[in-house]
Parts: sequence; structure tokens; C-alpha cells
Amino acid sequence: MIMKKSFKKNLKAKAKTGNTVKIGLKNYNINVKSRLLFKVIILTALMAFCTISTVDGVRIQNYNVDCKINTSNVINETIVLKIYNNESENIDKIKFDIPQLFSNPSLSSENGIKSYGLSTSEGVTSLNIDFEEPLKPGATTTLTIGFIRDIDIDYQGKKFLTITVPAYDSKFTMNIALPQGASIVSPAEGILSISPRNYTIETDGKRIYIKWVKDLDADEKFFTSSVNYAILTPVNPPMDEINDNNNNEIINIYTISLSAIVGLLIAILIYLAYRLKIIRKKSIEDEELDEEKRDEINDLMKNLEISEINLKNCNKEIEKLEKLNSEQYSELKKLHEDLEAYKIKNVECNNTITNLENKLKFEKEINEKLSDAITERDAKIKALENYEELCEKHKKTIEKLDKELTSKKEHIDTLEVKIDEYSVGKAETLLNILTSEEKEIINIIKEHGTISQKEIVDITEYTKSKISRMISDLEQRGIVEKIKLGRLNKIKLSKKFEDTEDIDIN
Repeated sequence: MIMKKSFKKNLKAKAKTGNTVKIGLKNYNINVKSRLLFKVIILTALMAFCTISTVDGVRIQNYNVDCKINTSNVINETIVLKIYNNESENIDKIKFDIPQLFSNPSLSSENGIKSYGLSTSEGVTSLNIDFEEPLKPGATTTLTIGFIRDIDIDYQGKKFLTITVPAYDSKFTMNIALPQGASIVSPAEGILSISPRNYTIETDGKRIYIKWVKDLDADEKFFTSSVNYAILTPVNPPMDEINDNNNNEIINIYTISLSAIVGLLIAILIYLAYRLKIIRKKSIEDEELDEEKRDEINDLMKNLEISEINLKNCNKEIEKLEKLNSEQYSELKKLHEDLEAYKIKNVECNNTITNLENKLKFEKEINEKLSDAITERDAKIKALENYEELCEKHKKTIEKLDKELTSKKEHIDTLEVKIDEYSVGKAETLLNILTSEEKEIINIIKEHGTISQKEIVDITEYTKSKISRMISDLEQRGIVEKIKLGRLNKIKLSKKFEDTEDIDIN
């Protein structure tokens, strides 16, 4: 990288000039500013020469951009657009140009995604999206675009992130979630840590969240945000890794300690052997060794023998420690295997407990339903018992009423016989007091069964008013009756006169 080479040259310049710290920091700030200026120029060029994706008749109502950065400094970016069809025709495809480089996006929509095309040119990624169901006029749908990319600059622990999206007339929201343990820093003198302004910062104790909310204007062409941060507090590794590391460290400490002891003893032996060799050589060359030299040689020989004994003891101790280490390692391995087995059993037990809880809950619900059913059944049985008592009571009443009804029926039969006799006598009496004209009309009605008033007029040649008056009089005396057949009124003899013999007109 250009910045790294410049920084190394600055370090060499420090050693030569003596103004090392000042020159290095100054050049570093200049390089950072140069790189940021270069990036701004590139973004400006993109804004000037790249066309913004537009579709006639489409309006963006809501526009949300969410960026989450993990501890590996990988950005997971999600763009959500609520699209409204302001046109009179269906829209089955749409195009968006995003001034970022990415591939393999994840796309979703309420209308479904049939297919998409992706192309990149001069730092811009173009998406051509085909809907499964066309967007109807006046309808809305939500389009979600997700992709993964790396941060822009990572130098000496400082990260520089820029996010650029096209601008539309809409309610716009952008959220950036920094990785755990990250803090906002200033990259260099005179450069803002976060831009643009009018942002809010929140934290949940683990992450820092930066948010922009504004009414976006399409005339702005693009919206660009930048953040400078550094991970100052590394995230702790999982407990299993810590335990494994501790076990490995214990084994390594044993090995290093044993190696150090063996190395120290070997060095002592080499040194004593070297000293003995020199002394012997001198004793051979110098025949007149004094008593002190001989004593020293004897002492060295004794020390050498003692060291050899100590070395043998150390070797035995090393063997014991290695055996102990091997046993502990085997025991630790067995404990790990037992732990994994217990974890599996724990999962199985948890699953069994969950199943039993679900079964207990199901049986409890069944018991409640059965209890309700039993209560309802007992109530019905009680009601039926009451009904049975009431039925027995009513049965006696019915038997009593049956007896009364039998006697009443016999009386009614007697009365009906008398009524029939009376009706026959009444009919004969009425027929005897009829005029000849009335008898003629009755015979005509009896001959035809049912006849209209008009037909009687045609047959008798009486006037219509006369026939109407006579029919009304006969109807009032119960000799004839009117029946309605469709839209016509028909005249027929009443039941008590239907079996009467023909009446002669004299």
C-alpha cells in the first residue's frame, strides 16, 4: 500500500534527522488526509458521472439502510425500500444503481422475485430485478436488498468506513452498528470521526449504534456517511476455548519446566567436563601441580559425580512427571469425553423434559375438558332426573285427562250425530224457502262444480247486478262459497249442500 511505504520512509527520515516523532506523525496525518481526499474525489466523480436508478411512476415512501459490522470487520448491509406504483400500468421490473461493490445479494419482496441481473462498473453495482407478480397501479410493495462487503480502510488498528446509497424523495433512516468492543476515534487532525452531522449515538453496553434520520431529497443524488473506529476492547473468547487453552498452558508449562531443568543440567555437565578437560590438560603440561590444583580437580570430580547423580535423579523425576502428565492428559481427555457425553445426555434430558411438559400440559387440558364434560353430564343427569319426576307426575295427570277425554269424546260423538241431523234438516229447510231463480242458480253451480259469476250471467241471461246480489245472499246463508283460482273468483256449493239432490225450478 502507498501509505505503508510512505510511513516506512518517514521512519527512516526520523533516524536521519532526529525529529522522528514529529515528522512521522505529520507525514502520517498527511497520508491519511491524502487517502481520505482521494476517496472523496472518487465519490464525487461517482456522483457526477453515475446515473441514479429511477423508474417512471415509482415513488419511494420509506427508505431504510441498516449496517452491522462484526468483529472481523465484515459489513452486513441491508437496504429496505417501500415502493408505491404511481402509474396507471403494471410494473413488472425495476432497476437500482448502488454506488458500492458487492456480489451475490439476497433479494426479497412481497410480490416475489422472479430473477435479477447484476453488473458492476466504475464502483457502481446495477441491479435489474424482475417481480414474480407485477406491481399494480396504486399498490405498494417492500423490496429488501442485502449484501456483505469489507470495510474501506484498515490501517494500524484504525478502521475507516463509508456507506453511499442513492438518494430518493423519501423518509430516510440509516443505522450503523459498530462491532463489539469498538470505539469511535479520530483518524487524523482536522478530520471528523463521523460525518455527516445531525446524527445520534446510542449504546446497549456492547455495541455503539449511530443513526441518521432525515427527509431525503432526490436532488442530493447520493447520501454518504463515514465512521472512523478502532477495536480497543477485544471480545473475550468462549469459555470452552478458555478451558482448552488453560489445559494446554498447563501441559506446556510442564514441558517447558522439564526442558529447562534438563537443559540446565546438561549445561552444567558440559561446563564441568570442559573445566575438567582444561585442568587435566594443564596437569599434563605442568608436571608440578600444587596441592590446591589436585584438591580442585578432586572437588570437580566429586561435583561431576554428584551432578551425574542429580542428572539421573532428574531424569527419573522427569519420567515420573511425564508419566503423571500423560496420566493427567488421559484423565483430562476422558473428562472431556465424559463432559461431551453429559452434554448430549443433558440435551436429551432437556428434550425429554420438554416433551413431558408438553404431554403434561396436553393431559391437563384434556383433564380440564373431561372435568367440564363430567360437570355438564352431572347437570344433565340431574335435569333428566327432575324431568323423570315431572314426567311421572304428568303421566298421572295424562291418565286422568285420558279418562275425561274418553267421556268427552263419547259426548262429542253424540253431539256430532245431532249436528248432522240438524244440518240436513237445515239444508232442506233452506232449500224449501228458496225462490225459483235461486234454485236455478244452485242447480247450475252444482252441475258445473265450480263456476264464475260471469258464466252464470251468460247461462241465465240475468243481469250482472242481479246475479251478484243473489250470490251474496246465498253466500250469507251458507249455501254457496267463493274460492279463488288464480286471478278469478269461482263459486261452488258449500259442503253441507254438495250432496243435496237437484232442485227443480217450478
